[in-house]
Amino acid sequence: MCGNYKKWNPLGDGAKIMAMANYRYMHLNEAISGYLQNPEQSKKFNLVTLDKAKATYSSCLNKCKTNKLRHGKTLQLRSRLSGPELQKKKETDRNLLVQAITSAIKFMNELTNAPSSKKTNELVEKRIDEVVDFLTKLEETKLSEKREDERNPETYKYLTLDEMQKETDKLLENSLIKINWYDYIKVLFEDIREDAADFLQYNDLIIIQNMKQFKEVLQIFSEASQKVIISAIWWLVVNSVSPYATSRFQDLHYEYKTKVDENEFGPGEWRCRELVKDQYPYLFAYMFIKDNPEVFKQREKVDEMMTNIRAAYWDTILHSKWLDGKTKMAALAKLRNITQNVSFKDWMTNPKEIEEGYKEIVVSPKMFYNNVRSSKLTKRKQQLRILGQENLLSPYQ
Repeated sequence: MCGNYKKWNPLGDGAKIMAMANYRYMHLNEAISGYLQNPEQSKKFNLVTLDKAKATYSSCLNKCKTNKLRHGKTLQLRSRLSGPELQKKKETDRNLLVQAITSAIKFMNELTNAPSSKKTNELVEKRIDEVVDFLTKLEETKLSEKREDERNPETYKYLTLDEMQKETDKLLENSLIKINWYDYIKVLFEDIREDAADFLQYNDLIIIQNMKQFKEVLQIFSEASQKVIISAIWWLVVNSVSPYATSRFQDLHYEYKTKVDENEFGPGEWRCRELVKDQYPYLFAYMFIKDNPEVFKQREKVDEMMTNIRAAYWDTILHSKWLDGKTKMAALAKLRNITQNVSFKDWMTNPKEIEEGYKEIVVSPKMFYNNVRSSKLTKRKQQLRILGQENLLSPYQ
């Protein structure tokens, strides 16, 4: 059971909590991104700034609740924070991130039984700044990406696996970091195909969605030291895997999330929030149907409308003159996958069935982590099966 289950209303509290967490997470991403223009100043933990940020955040949460948590309204609230007010929040978030990475790196040292000393602590503090800068640069490549003409060859670039490897080697020529894409892909798919190494050939085509960003990311890796990259990976592991791992990882993750979300929840309740996050799309769909019963009553008309939209999209892709055959097939495969997963679910309109679904969730960290991993593998297999049916893995075979 999910902690004290009776306290949770999956149609109310769960949705509110997720709206709050998502809103805060957007600002944390901004803090990691291009807004850290004065690292020396942003390292100072200003309690006055923190208090003002909390007040601003609380005000925004109240507006979220007033606006009934509509997705569009929540996004609008984000844009209302600007100027000094927003900058103060970003500085605060940056400090919280530094604190969290400090905990992660110290925890890593504990795991490896590294001796603690004043010199070690100084090195850790130095590494923290390097890791923050490294992650910031990576995030900036995403934010600086502009919506380009889809026909621009720098947007969608066709490369063979061999060409991508040569491009990577060229960009990392003067770096100690080496990336072997063939080995990486082999490891990535070995759970699905034992013969992944033989199945994939060096002349197989790969689509680089944004060549400019691909080069920028490789450039960032080439300029970073191995120690910084390893520390950054450790931080990402602590941040993403810890809710499903050992109790020490959970406690660390809970401590960090409590600071970021400014909410007091026990570790067990935090795991509940993670579970709610997985079910959030269904909660949001239910809220929409609940507030708009006439839509569900006209289900046949809605289904007919969606069928017409799918048919129109299919026809547009099929008869487009500038898309090549492989891209058309990829787009149609995506459309088929979407239509299989986006539709009316009968149980969404039945609160009792939703509640029963929550009761079946088990919080055992080991079991939950294994379930998450298993579901991801299953989904990956399904995607590969679709790609295989459409002959998209090896277009020229």
